[in-house]
Amino acid sequence: MNTRIYALLIALALPVCAFAEDKDLDWTEGETTSSVGARFGAGVDWKVAKGFHLGYDAELRVDTDGLDRIYNTVGASYKAAKWLKLGASFSLINVNSADDGWLNRQRFAFDATFSKDFDRVKVSFRERIQGTHKAYDINTYQSPQTAWALRHRVKVEYNIPKSKFDPYASIELKNTLNAVNPNAFVYHTSDGRWYNTDPQYNDVYINRLRLVAGTTYKINKKNVLDFYAIADFNYDLDIDLNSEGKNKKDGSAYLTLQDSYYFGIGVAYTFKIGK
Repeated sequence: MNTRIYALLIALALPVCAFAEDKDLDWTEGETTSSVGARFGAGVDWKVAKGFHLGYDAELRVDTDGLDRIYNTVGASYKAAKWLKLGASFSLINVNSADDGWLNRQRFAFDATFSKDFDRVKVSFRERIQGTHKAYDINTYQSPQTAWALRHRVKVEYNIPKSKFDPYASIELKNTLNAVNPNAFVYHTSDGRWYNTDPQYNDVYINRLRLVAGTTYKINKKNVLDFYAIADFNYDLDIDLNSEGKNKKDGSAYLTLQDSYYFGIGVAYTFKIGK
């Protein structure tokens, strides 16, 4: 084989070797953070026909820095059977960002709730799939423009005899469905950096545990109040890359396992329409 062919093979092999070196990802444990807040909601539940409801809900969420976000949600539900209720909703979410002001998100959700009554105790299991679209420019090397998640919730309610209070408690897990997969990153020996220029959105993991305890209070047949306490335990993989899909050269961690806690209280009012 002549010298020119050897030179050509070496020239082709060098970029491949630099691109595909086996190297462990640099994971870093982030500092655990916590926050507190409150939620205030109001809504309308319209019974259009037997088993079929339309609804509208508005919610304000505040934290120690002030107004955090505003939710406006319209939805529909249908009780397909005594033990099964189907639902769909659309939410317009306005998020107050310290750096960019108010940002807009849209969320689509579809759910199925399976329930069973045991005398005065009602147990339900809800499966919900949701997609949240960020209607503004983001770094898609770090997260998808539309994030999909699956939420699993178990709820227990108790009807107190001769009382307007119905206490309840629930536990919910949130599962990512299309987070950026860090295992698709490739290390370049040429500049000592990890690259994610072709991100794969297929990382699946549980990133939140939510606990809620509260009670509804029936003022009358058409007016209901809901008082509750909520605790979120969040676990997220924070991917910090530049706008070209490369980790930063300053030595800062770009794969951070971030834990955060949220504790809050809430109150919601619902006005019921229809018989």
